[in-house]
Amino acid sequence: MDGRLPAYDVRAPIVVRGVAGGSRQHPERRPRLGLLPLFYASAGLALPEIAILSAAHPAVWGLGQMVTGALSDRIGRKGLIVGGMVIQGIALVTIALGSGFGTWLFGAIVLGVGTAMVYPTLLAVIVDGAEPAWRGAALGVYRLWRDLGFAVGAILAGLIADRFGMPVAIGAVGGLTVASGLVAARRLAETHPRRGARPLGLGLESLDR
Repeated sequence: MDGRLPAYDVRAPIVVRGVAGGSRQHPERRPRLGLLPLFYASAGLALPEIAILSAAHPAVWGLGQMVTGALSDRIGRKGLIVGGMVIQGIALVTIALGSGFGTWLFGAIVLGVGTAMVYPTLLAVIVDGAEPAWRGAALGVYRLWRDLGFAVGAILAGLIADRFGMPVAIGAVGGLTVASGLVAARRLAETHPRRGARPLGLGLESLDR
């Protein structure tokens, strides 16, 4: 035995913490996909304006992750993940508290920047720590729990919106995302091999502590 975990053991800290980060990060996407267009429509925006706002976030995110993914190879993973989550949360709160197309467009762009910082970097955390023999299994577990964040976010945002209104629901998810970033700042280890990570970046020896 060399101390490494087999593919079916998903208790490895790098998997657990990466999963936690992914499942906490992805509830922020549910307001974007569901609540935000309804929120904009309820404010009286025309369909072309809603379309622009809905496209701004994924456009910035998609283009931005080409930069942030490479940046994480240079400066490490943790800072981008923590900073990205906090930026996402602040953007959602800005949208919830703001009014008018210009403010919401700014919020959508900032939300895209934050998502671009987090999205490829969380995947890199898993890849950094997972041995090739069980890397596919680790990514599968990560994606399972990450995508369950959609369901959790939908239920959470819908319940809050029904009871308190859409701005409160959007702001609440933003606050949750900021809190997730703060948890990541405390709990997530740096896994980049050139940024002081321990061998494998896993901390496997602390698994049963």
